[in-house]
Amino acid sequence: SFSSLISAGLSSSADLTGDMSRPVLFPIVPPGSEVKHHDLKPIDADTLARLMRGEFQSQVESFRIIDARY
Repeated sequence: SFSSLISAGLSSSADLTGDMSRPVLFPIVPPGSEVKHHDLKPIDADTLARLMRGEFQSQVESFRIIDARY
C-alpha cells in the first residue's frame, strides 16, 4: 500500500527527498536532534547560510526560502 511505502521510505537509512525519488542535496539535521517533525528533513542554519552565500551555485540554480514555522 501507499502508506507502507511512505513508512518504509521515512524509516530507511537513505535520506531521500519528499517524493522519495532521489537523495537530498544538502546535509540534514540528524534524527533524534531537536526536530519537532521527524517526517520533515530540515537543514541546519549553517547549511542555509552557505546556500545564501552561493556555495551551492554549481548544484542549485535558484531557491526560495519559505518559513513554515507555525
